Amino acid sequence: MIDLLNESLDNIASIFSLIVGILYAVYWFKVKADRAFSFLTLYLGLTVIINLTMTFYATHKWNNLFISHFYFISQFVLLSQFYYCLFKKKQKQLVRFLQILVLLIIIINFIIDPAIFFKFSLLEVFVTAITLVVFTIIHLYNSLIEKGTYQYVNAGILIYLSMSTLIFFLGNYLALSKDLPEGLSNNIWNINILLVLIYQTFIFLEWKINISKWKTKNP
Repeated sequence: MIDLLNESLDNIASIFSLIVGILYAVYWFKVKADRAFSFLTLYLGLTVIINLTMTFYATHKWNNLFISHFYFISQFVLLSQFYYCLFKKKQKQLVRFLQILVLLIIIINFIIDPAIFFKFSLLEVFVTAITLVVFTIIHLYNSLIEKGTYQYVNAGILIYLSMSTLIFFLGNYLALSKDLPEGLSNNIWNINILLVLIYQTFIFLEWKINISKWKTKNP
């Protein structure tokens, strides 16, 4: 029963992500979008493609852990560019510096241990997520000083990355522990499905409340 529920939630999350991605893609063609919206739309589109690819591999019982690197790195690069477009001049310099630093850390990690390409990298998860969380906090601070944009998207990213990163570390620890009940780690991982739904809900609210009211391009 629990497995069926988890599978149903996973399917709902995947379908919802696809719908949200399509909505953003359609409006990217229709509205007078800024560069930040373009990076956000590209991120959502790539996320859908990567999730579908991982699902395809999982269905055939193939190792899909290497695909996670494409997810975390593309998420980091595209969302960093998203915030770069929203930030002020000095804050843009911080984004560039942290982008280079984080990517160097990831590259060096691959050089030291090439086999990690076929594994799940907690270091990669941590350095990319914590950096993006810093960006969300900066954007939140900017929005307190003057009216900000993409508030729902920013809130969704902050909540999702903060909680999911904790789940990744906790789930990995439980999976390696032999003293805990079997299946407990899977239940922890499944919480991430709910986080994805919450995350996509915030992104949908951004579209519904703000983006859907943008002016369309002239024919």
